[in-house]
Amino acid sequence: MIPRGPLANASAAPRPRLLGDSALVALGTLLLCWLFARGVWHGLDGSQFLSDIEHGALFHDRHVLYKPIAWLFAKVLHWFSVPLFSAVVAASACCTAIGAGFVHRALLGLGLDRRDAALAAIAAVGCFSILYFGTLIEIHGVYFGFVGIAWWAFAKFAQAPALGRAMLTGAAGGVAAAAHATGQLLPGVFAACALAWCRPTRQDFGRFLVWLAALAVAHFATAALASTLVLRLTGTEDPALKTGLFEGSISFVSGYLQMHTVWSNAAPLLVQEWVLPYLPVSLLPLLALFAPRFRLEGLLQLGCIGVYLGATTVLLSPAPTLGHPQYLPPFTLIEYGDPEEHTSELQSPCNL
Repeated sequence: MIPRGPLANASAAPRPRLLGDSALVALGTLLLCWLFARGVWHGLDGSQFLSDIEHGALFHDRHVLYKPIAWLFAKVLHWFSVPLFSAVVAASACCTAIGAGFVHRALLGLGLDRRDAALAAIAAVGCFSILYFGTLIEIHGVYFGFVGIAWWAFAKFAQAPALGRAMLTGAAGGVAAAAHATGQLLPGVFAACALAWCRPTRQDFGRFLVWLAALAVAHFATAALASTLVLRLTGTEDPALKTGLFEGSISFVSGYLQMHTVWSNAAPLLVQEWVLPYLPVSLLPLLALFAPRFRLEGLLQLGCIGVYLGATTVLLSPAPTLGHPQYLPPFTLIEYGDPEEHTSELQSPCNL
């Protein structure tokens, strides 16, 4: 049985776990990814990723888990004569499906009933960019799987806040951050949602802050541990790579901060990188402001989007990205080369 979550109606009672529903959401997402896969490249990164995976260069100084996971899929599927390109796409599709299933689990845990949880999960997966990144070689499809797991862990914490569940949420978020560096924003998102939804009493507030601090510590410790393990297991010794703790992410961001940020581009970047790619979900926070019952959730999401928009503006406004979206798929497809040419033997990433 699923306990009553923080977003459930006051009269809601515990209900069945509905694991079959979550499995259907995951399988449906996997089917959609398979149907919509077009065998195309997203920008220029995909070709480089494929080359790195093919030659065993598996350490990425910001998104450390992506290439090892993609290599693992490629290694396993190579036994079934699946070409390298298709195998790495399968990593994106499978992880996107896993993320969809766990997003559904999280929605149930937060208190949505069976119908609403299914509709919300379908709306999330139905965002064009979520489905799109599950059909090609890019980090975001794999990342979505870990994000879904992190939200499921957070829903467990929100049901019954406790130190152990806070640390589990932090660890899950840390693994997500190791898959893609934007996951480092998750502790702030979880803290805001926890304070808003759990509403600790004045007597419990100090203890609640300790739990949130433990969540943050577990997050960054797990992300650091994942980075260290991948570095050791891949035997990376390339002096050109930034192998210090969070060195790659810090260097990447600091480099952009030294550039001139064009803040006047913030509004068009919001439309280009959030509103259009993530329809219909991107409109919900604005609509929620007009419904008193959902106003808090709308404000929470707008606050999180504001942080994301600030980071996006710093990273993208100095470059000529307006009119050339990074996450709006129709304008980023580059079709070149023959994906089936990447079929050679993979090199092992481990010096064991």
